[in-house]
Amino acid sequence: MGRKRTAPRQSWRKVEYSQGWPDVPDGTFCDVTPEPGRTYTRYTWPPRGRGRGESLYSPRRIEAKLRMVKVIRLRAAGYTWERIARALGFRDASGPYRAYRRAVDRVDWDRDRKAELKKYRYR
Repeated sequence: MGRKRTAPRQSWRKVEYSQGWPDVPDGTFCDVTPEPGRTYTRYTWPPRGRGRGESLYSPRRIEAKLRMVKVIRLRAAGYTWERIARALGFRDASGPYRAYRRAVDRVDWDRDRKAELKKYRYR
């Protein structure tokens, strides 16, 4: 018997009603279930609901974090943004600069948040 379910089980299968799609006649129900290992298809993008699609631990995000650490080390060693971009494979000099700014902004945000929480700590 067990406990009664409060919500129906979710399925990965997605069916969409086609309207205005370039390669499908209007009024057709289409199976737009993503391929194995993928979350979205071109018909179900952008994602609806909770989250924005990519895991925090995806290989792309991990590689970006590691590249950000390399940018910081090279900048501390005195390299220019152009040299860092060439060394790490960025398209232009703005890429390493933006990675550096994201890291610095994150550190500043963490520092401010800790100071704010310290104000409310029980003494």
